[in-house]
Amino acid sequence: AKAHFGQRTYSVISQGMVDDIILISPKERKEYFDEAAGVKQYQLKRDEAVRKLTATRENLHEAELLIQEIEPRVRSLTRQVKRLERREEVEKELRAMQQQYYGALWHDLASQHKTQAAHLHHASASRIKKEEDVHTIQGQLQKLEKEETQSEAFLSLQKQYEALIAKRNTLRDEEFALKNALIKLDAPTKNAGAMSLVEITRIIEELLIEQHRAIEQLIAATTFDDVEKIKPLFRDLNKSFSAFAEKITAKTPDNAQKKNEFQEKINTIAKTLVTLTDDLANIQKQLQKLSEEEKLKKSAFFALQRQFQERQNELHTLVQKENDIRIASARLDQKKEDLERELQNEGVAITEVGPLLSGGPTSTHEDISTLLPEIQKLKHQLELIGGTDPEAVAEYHKTKERYNFLTTQSTDLTTAMQSLEGAIQELDDTIKVQFDTAFKTINDEFQKYFRILFAGGNAKLALIKDVPPESLPAQTDSQDGETKSPNGDLVSEDKEVPQKKHKMLKPVIVGIDIQATPPGKRLQSIGMLSGGERALTSIALICAFISNNPSPFVVLDEVDAALDEANSE
Repeated sequence: AKAHFGQRTYSVISQGMVDDIILISPKERKEYFDEAAGVKQYQLKRDEAVRKLTATRENLHEAELLIQEIEPRVRSLTRQVKRLERREEVEKELRAMQQQYYGALWHDLASQHKTQAAHLHHASASRIKKEEDVHTIQGQLQKLEKEETQSEAFLSLQKQYEALIAKRNTLRDEEFALKNALIKLDAPTKNAGAMSLVEITRIIEELLIEQHRAIEQLIAATTFDDVEKIKPLFRDLNKSFSAFAEKITAKTPDNAQKKNEFQEKINTIAKTLVTLTDDLANIQKQLQKLSEEEKLKKSAFFALQRQFQERQNELHTLVQKENDIRIASARLDQKKEDLERELQNEGVAITEVGPLLSGGPTSTHEDISTLLPEIQKLKHQLELIGGTDPEAVAEYHKTKERYNFLTTQSTDLTTAMQSLEGAIQELDDTIKVQFDTAFKTINDEFQKYFRILFAGGNAKLALIKDVPPESLPAQTDSQDGETKSPNGDLVSEDKEVPQKKHKMLKPVIVGIDIQATPPGKRLQSIGMLSGGERALTSIALICAFISNNPSPFVVLDEVDAALDEANSE
């Protein structure tokens, strides 16, 4: 094309081609004009650009279909990833608050545990010391218990006292027997009839009962004053026995001697009993004195025992206090275990709050109370966000990468289409300018050579334009004011083609028509020319081509076969 010769060219013209240039269709004839105008190379480039544009448009369509297919999934995955990012932000904020909240609780428990440990150590030390005091006092008590509590003098007096008591009891028995004998002596006498046996028995029983009471009181006496108080009782009792005996003996003269003997013995026994009573009172005083001495000894024992009891009570208090501290420590340990379980349930590692044990800042209860609602609020936000699929992130990146690739490819294809459309438009502009210029030159040269060959006459070229098949009929846009209707008929510029009131595409050149009128004829159609006239018209057109765009060579093979000799020369 750049060398100006090719398959459809005027470089080699044979006999048959002379008629072909005239008789071929306007569309086929336009290819000769393209060669003559030198726009063939641009048309080839344009065709290549159109093929690329078509392929690019197809690729863009496929890319857009793929984008439309995966775009909903990208949007869905994007929402999931955004929720995941939001969830990560909320979890991060929640984790920070939980660390602060649980760290404060942990530090508070640790501080309380440390305080309780100090209290427990102090209480244990106090308890151990008190136990040592109790063991010391207990040893002293055991030592006093092993010592003999009564002296030899006390034991001797006790034996004397018991001996006197036994002697007194013997004398009382003897006195009782003598009195019974006196009663028996009075029984057989006649005067005894004045007193019945029942009455005598009753009086004796009453006297014996009074005697027995007096003896019991004497035995129960512990001090000398008690003995002194009992003496009048024995005197009265003795008088009662004497009066009863006199009453009986006065009536029994036969037994008077025996009664006197018995009475003397009874009186002797009574005096002995009084002496024994005095001795017993004396021994009682001595025993009382020794008892007071022993009491002083025992008071030390009792004092030590009271001290032991007091120490025992103090030890019990300390043990109770220590147990209370241990219980409080156990409760703290339970709270710590509960906190550890809560940390585990919340997914917070102990190592994240453990460093606060080394003495970090402690939050107040007010601070903790304000953190807890915030923690609950963030948990509620996590519930609203919901769970996310861990595979969604990987799928999102993979799908997003493909989506970005397709989007980039679509953008690149769109850019390439714009570039190709620009190149096509540029080629169209170049072709149009160059074709219009060449057509005007060829038309002028064609008219000149036609007149030379025919020695006159008139000839001209006409452009046939038409809109693309998908558009409406074209408006007049030819250089010479002619156009062609959709049915292919040539329309002059004074004949208006009805147009629809729609947007029209610009008409394009679809063919070249030849109008030739030899001298002396009125012909409008070249089909009415003779063979020689067609040959001369064709040669004139070829000469016009060569004058506008010379070919490297031109071969004319019997193009003058249809001419007479004069025209051939």
